[in-house]
Amino acid sequence: MERVIKVLAANNIAMEINARYKTPNAAMISLAKKAGIKFSFGTNNAGNELGQLEYCLKMIAECGLTPDDIFIPKTNEQKPVMVKGLPKKITG
Repeated sequence: MERVIKVLAANNIAMEINARYKTPNAAMISLAKKAGIKFSFGTNNAGNELGQLEYCLKMIAECGLTPDDIFIPKTNEQKPVMVKGLPKKITG
C-alpha cells in the first residue's frame, strides 16, 4: 500500500474509490488521505445499473473524507500534458 501511495503522491495522481469492486479498503484510503492524495469515485460498471456509489459514500464517512480530499480536474491550460508538453515518443 505504501509503495502505491508514494507513487500517486509523487505524480499528483488521484486514487479511485471503486463502488463495484469495493476497493481500496479503508486502511489504504486513510493512508492515502494522510499523504495528501485526492480521491475520485467510480464503478467500472458495464451494465445499466450504476447504483448509488454506496461503497464510496461509506468510505467517505468511515475515512473522514471532506470536499478538500476530492479530485477536481484542472482546466485545459493547467493540465500537466499541456504544461509539460507531450512526451517525444508520442509526438514523434
